[in-house]
Amino acid sequence: MVRLKSRVGGYLGFVILMVLCVSGPVSAADTVEFSGVVKKVISDSQKVAIQDPKTKKRFTLVVDAKTRLEGFKDFGDIKADDSVAGAYVVTAKGMYIATRLERK
Repeated sequence: MVRLKSRVGGYLGFVILMVLCVSGPVSAADTVEFSGVVKKVISDSQKVAIQDPKTKKRFTLVVDAKTRLEGFKDFGDIKADDSVAGAYVVTAKGMYIATRLERK
């Protein structure tokens, strides 16, 4: 009876661990939607600083060749005070890479 309880407890612990691993925090491949206002455009590194008007949180996005721009001709068309929305992914190194950036 004791042996059965220890095995059941071991299996239960394993199952709980697997569930936590599968449903864990946001991974590098997850897409995050956002909206905000462009506070700064950093042309030499193709970065845009965005601020959420509600929470006042700021974050910086890298705009690369894979970023889908909507309402902008190219990166040079993005200006401070533009209202924007879009999506980004976070890399393993913690960089925010824009997958979509649109003028609102």
